[in-house]
Amino acid sequence: MRLSCHAACYKQNLPAAAPTVLTLDAGSSSVRTLLFDAGGQPVDGFGTQLPYTFDNTADGGVEIDADRLVALCVKALSAACRHRTATMRI
Repeated sequence: MRLSCHAACYKQNLPAAAPTVLTLDAGSSSVRTLLFDAGGQPVDGFGTQLPYTFDNTADGGVEIDADRLVALCVKALSAACRHRTATMRI
């Protein structure tokens, strides 16, 4: 799958040398992104959270379709790109 923006799109609003970390967390109830600065602090106003539920199996287990989870991850990362592009300083 391809993201709709270039690889460093989340840094467009930050100084070129500003070290940041974009995280992707595929947890037990949602997929989310957060952006952290060099000091490990979250960047205010940045983040995406996409909730989901697991499917129950006949034997009492739970599962999520891998393609569905990947699509949620791509959607969360794409939202990160759109968010940073929309908040660019001109």
